[in-house]
Amino acid sequence: MAKISAVTKMLKIANRTLLSLREAAKLYNVSVNTLSRHAKIGTLPTQRVTGFRVVFVDTEDLERWMQEHYQQKRAQRARQWWAKRKRKRQS
Repeated sequence: MAKISAVTKMLKIANRTLLSLREAAKLYNVSVNTLSRHAKIGTLPTQRVTGFRVVFVDTEDLERWMQEHYQQKRAQRARQWWAKRKRKRQS
């Protein structure tokens, strides 16, 4: 049976822990829009549980997404920013 915590939107089903997108965003310091965008395009697997109006994400899937997609995007943006700054200095 599904058990939901009153304090947070954390759902425990069997041995899996599911977090709402809002709680996951707070925990990993990412915006809710970023998580929902990645859920919509399919890079972050999410689940809807019957009886709840909240979209849940598995903590293991969230960790994998942070490593594979989110960290790479941040690193790419940082490299682009530094390259742009370097070009400005040379000018």
